[in-house]
Amino acid sequence: MTLVYHGAEKTLFREADAMRARLVLIALFASLALALAGCGRPAAPLTVRFESQDASITAKAAEALAATTDISAFASVTSTDAPALRSAMLAQLRAKGGAGPRAAELLTTGFPAHTPSVPVLVQVRPVDGVDAIVVVEAYGDTGGTLTHRRLWVFNRATGGMMRAASFY
Repeated sequence: MTLVYHGAEKTLFREADAMRARLVLIALFASLALALAGCGRPAAPLTVRFESQDASITAKAAEALAATTDISAFASVTSTDAPALRSAMLAQLRAKGGAGPRAAELLTTGFPAHTPSVPVLVQVRPVDGVDAIVVVEAYGDTGGTLTHRRLWVFNRATGGMMRAASFY
């Protein structure tokens, strides 16, 4: 069957193929626009997890906790940017109340001002029967990103170091 359209002859089959091609193109552009809109979302802000736990753990269990703490959200942070993020995380700790300010104080006292590590998890809990603050930090190699973990266990009352370990 032949149609005359604006002076030009067209067959129904050719017109249907052209219409299908236009619909496919429209669907592709719509999908691309939706995908790009999803890519533009800002990443969730990084936060330090602050927990109070009643159950006592051993120093070895604290090491196991540090070795398995998820630090993937911090993996894109460079060691150059880490000191600024560390300051932000310490400010979050100070705002938590309770033992948060004490934890921030212990992570500030005796550490260089531009420490390239960031607290990820802070737990207030007994360790080997002593009231403690357990800190898991993300850190990285110079020029790298924060892909390693470090453990600090502080005596909450005295501020003394009870345990420290690094995990590569």
